[in-house]
Amino acid sequence: MVRYNGANHRHGEIAYQNHIHRASYQAQVEGKRIDWYADTTDRFTLWKEALACLIDDCFVDGISADVYQRDLLDGV
Repeated sequence: MVRYNGANHRHGEIAYQNHIHRASYQAQVEGKRIDWYADTTDRFTLWKEALACLIDDCFVDGISADVYQRDLLDGV
C-alpha cells in the first residue's frame, strides 16, 4: 500500500513537502494507520507526475502516465 501526497499540508515533521506514504509493519505494531510513515520526495509536483511515480514504483504493467498530455480543462 502506497499513497502519494502533495505539499498542501503538514504531516508530522514533514512541513508542506511532497511525500510518499508506504505501509509498514512498524506502524501497525505501534497502533497507527499502516500507511502512517512517509518520506519526502522531489520526484513529483503535479498529480500526473505522482501517478507516473506510482506506476514505476509499484511495477504496474499495461498503463502509463503521459505527464505531457494536456488535461481536458487546460485553458478553461
